[in-house]
Amino acid sequence: MILDYNRGKAGVDQLDQNIDEFTCRRKTVRWPMIVFYNVLDVGCYNAYLILKAQNPNLQRKVFIKQVAFQLTEKHAKIRHAQNNHLPQPV
Repeated sequence: MILDYNRGKAGVDQLDQNIDEFTCRRKTVRWPMIVFYNVLDVGCYNAYLILKAQNPNLQRKVFIKQVAFQLTEKHAKIRHAQNNHLPQPV
């Protein structure tokens, strides 16, 4: 039982190590936010692995920036339309 646990634990440790390199986690005491950050990190990493299989030259940092832009673009445009004091490149 212990050997089986140790075999599977390596994958979890590797995932944690890869996620810690580029993470969206922030310091918070609210457990739903901790769960949300973890789901976002793991989901983004899994999506990166899927796309990396199709495009071996894809860099993780570039992929994360694209995901972040796509997740915030709509909100930024709405906010810019409501508030003309924001910089134009938003």
